[in-house]
Amino acid sequence: MVRSSVADQAVAGGHATREELQRVYEGWKRWAAAEDGWYSVTHGEIICRA
Repeated sequence: MVRSSVADQAVAGGHATREELQRVYEGWKRWAAAEDGWYSVTHGEIICRA
């Protein structure tokens, strides 16, 4: 998140500063090291017929 094309685009677009991205990165590292930290990605699909 700090050294990537996504980071470059976020900064260039005015969506984040390098300092903000660094804080996010540091928070992710703390969260990953936490004993009770977990991550979930929910996927779903809606199929409609008319």
